[in-house]
Amino acid sequence: ENPLTGPDDRIVNQSTMFTATIAAMYSDISWPDLAASLLDAEAGTPDGILRMADGITGREPDGTYKNIAESGPVIRCASGIVQEAPDDPDELLAELREIAPRFSLDIRVEDLRNLCDEMFEDPAEAIVPSYDGEAPILVTGGTNDPATPLRWAEELDELMGPSSVLVQFNGEGHGQIIGSKCITELEAGVLADLEVPDEGTECDADPKIERPEWWDDLPSPKGISEAQSLPALLAAFGLSPSTGYGEVRLTELSTEDVLEAFDSELSADFEQVTETEIVPDVTARYYSAPDNLFFLVLVAPPSAFEGKDLESARGIVPDSKTAVVLVALDA
Repeated sequence: ENPLTGPDDRIVNQSTMFTATIAAMYSDISWPDLAASLLDAEAGTPDGILRMADGITGREPDGTYKNIAESGPVIRCASGIVQEAPDDPDELLAELREIAPRFSLDIRVEDLRNLCDEMFEDPAEAIVPSYDGEAPILVTGGTNDPATPLRWAEELDELMGPSSVLVQFNGEGHGQIIGSKCITELEAGVLADLEVPDEGTECDADPKIERPEWWDDLPSPKGISEAQSLPALLAAFGLSPSTGYGEVRLTELSTEDVLEAFDSELSADFEQVTETEIVPDVTARYYSAPDNLFFLVLVAPPSAFEGKDLESARGIVPDSKTAVVLVALDA
């Protein structure tokens, strides 16, 4: 009823917020970003909501769109995966508007029709996967996966025959290999050793890495700000509570000056291990740290956000500023 106006006079309404929320549900890495974006929108600044919505719809900065949203329905129709249409789409939409007025705001009558018949003269026949061989197959499914529910993994496991084993992941998010060392090790075992776990195996999410006791003693080099609340940037680098504890600081110093400053001011408890460019123009320097942890200094100058690798983080860091991401990682 009271939409906000974003950059370039773009309208931000319930549909935009709903799309941004869907985008954030794919991984708990994005939850703090969604929370911060909602608070900003409540205060009248919807930029974060727009950024998250644009990310999942494939909108480019110039207003054009990638074809991911359009290609999905075409691929499903060409694969014979056809949504059964109601007898009266208009009547169903009216019922949805009455029962769920908020959640049906962005539903169109076209969404309820079978559009495959309009795209293809001869609808494809869906291929139901099945397998009865002896090759090891591992199927994983998450209890709190918002996109592909656990029951789909259970159905796939049944179709894959007697050599398939289903492993249940008890955690959040879509996809499990990054959020659970347990899952990662089991999947590696299938690929490297052709071994599957026992039936009924379950994996939990990795524990949260807490703020280390030594964190408050880290140096604050001259020219580098105090910690900034930029959860979207941490999410863009894939940092979740189970992968590491992190903070973002800002500076106008060069990458070399930032690294040299921390190198000279860190205590003797920190020893440099390696340095690498994780994506173009983003340098990461790793140190061994107390409590069997690694300490990471990651430096991302403005040029780093011009490439495809960090396109999801464009506009998060103020212009002309370099992001300094400090992370405690589990060794």
